[in-house]
Amino acid sequence: MVLLAALSMGLTLAFLLYSLLHNSPTATQRRLEALVAAGQRRVPRLQADVARERSPRAELFKQKVRTLLPRTMLDRLSALLINAGMQNTSPELFVTIWALVAIVPFTLAMALGLGKRSPLLPLVLLVLGAYLPLFYLRGKVKRRRTRMLKALPDAMDLLTTCVEAGLGLDAAMARVGEKAKEPLGEEFRLVLRTMALGRTRREALQQLATRTGLPELQTFANAIMQAETMGVSIGQVLRVQADAIRVQRKQRAEQAAQKAPVKIIIVLALFIFPSMFIVILGPAMISIIQHGL
Repeated sequence: MVLLAALSMGLTLAFLLYSLLHNSPTATQRRLEALVAAGQRRVPRLQADVARERSPRAELFKQKVRTLLPRTMLDRLSALLINAGMQNTSPELFVTIWALVAIVPFTLAMALGLGKRSPLLPLVLLVLGAYLPLFYLRGKVKRRRTRMLKALPDAMDLLTTCVEAGLGLDAAMARVGEKAKEPLGEEFRLVLRTMALGRTRREALQQLATRTGLPELQTFANAIMQAETMGVSIGQVLRVQADAIRVQRKQRAEQAAQKAPVKIIIVLALFIFPSMFIVILGPAMISIIQHGL
């Protein structure tokens, strides 16, 4: 009975979250889906249209979350979500999932009576549930930045080659967006889409530096903006930036090589040395136990 009650409570929380964030389709949505299904015509759905057609209950739920949490926390979460490439995930939704991950295991442990057997288990589940979502988000940001850093030198070389070959900067960035590895190629394509929506190149590059959080791309954006302001050759600036980024990649490789001996010592101390001691001293210890000194 206790298990059924705990499962029912978890399903109820999940249903409430789903009902707050999703709603049945509006009349406009049903008409659009019917038109598409009938093959009469295709209607492209922009993000702004989808946002206007969302349920007011979702907006009300977000407002309640904003009133409960400090603005600085939501701003930091929003920056982390952008750096992780999760622009479509709102910080209010992430906080809600975060709270559920922290509370549901704790509640289940208390409902099942595990707290009586081991009082620390519910607290451990609560701490782990409160830490794991943030750990996952920061890990995703770190992995995404690492992938972009690995692809950045080749992308800068391609960008420099295209500009020096006679292409404009926008056409060169489009070529980099096609050829560069993800997620760096996606970021360059997003810069071009931002400019197509009416933003200036300065604003698009500033948004690129903010989204990625990489100092190398911040330096690249500042160099391009200064070159456009002062009338310096874009190709020359890109050549300098590409050389600097390659030097930084070499320095990171040297730094990782210097850290390798320390990491190897830890592995040796934990795994290799105990095995060697067992092989070398094991027979002697057996002889001493059987025959004495």
